[in-house]
Amino acid sequence: MKQKPAMILLWLMLLASLSVIPAFSAVPEGWKALRDDLHINEKTLTRLDNSAVSAWIYLFPQKGSDVFLAAGQQLKAMKKNSSDLEYIGYLSEIDCRKTHYRNTTTIYFRDDSNIIASRHRSNADWKQIEDNSIFHDLYLSVCGKEKRETAL
Repeated sequence: MKQKPAMILLWLMLLASLSVIPAFSAVPEGWKALRDDLHINEKTLTRLDNSAVSAWIYLFPQKGSDVFLAAGQQLKAMKKNSSDLEYIGYLSEIDCRKTHYRNTTTIYFRDDSNIIASRHRSNADWKQIEDNSIFHDLYLSVCGKEKRETAL
């Protein structure tokens, strides 16, 4: 009988440890991990024209990273609490020829997968893709063969 409280305590500790695992920690069906913090939904990959594609991606920025801090500033500008930020969804467009990207839709999520805020900018500015960035990894994934041909 004395083992019962110990067993209950063990179960409570196990349940408590599971509650801190982000709701999105496993890659859901239809999503491909491009790296630990970046996933793409390949089912949403759409050709926009001869050189551009779009796709939904999810980014899990590390706390304190430039991406995390920038997202926090954007949320504060929208008068939203940034302390609950866990991951960000983007509808991204990649121009495979010009090596540019833009995010037309951004959705900020809490760890329970609820939305903190979102924004849509159909006329978002195109930005140059920098080496070793998340968008470089996305570019390599979605542009693949086109990238090698245009580099020649």
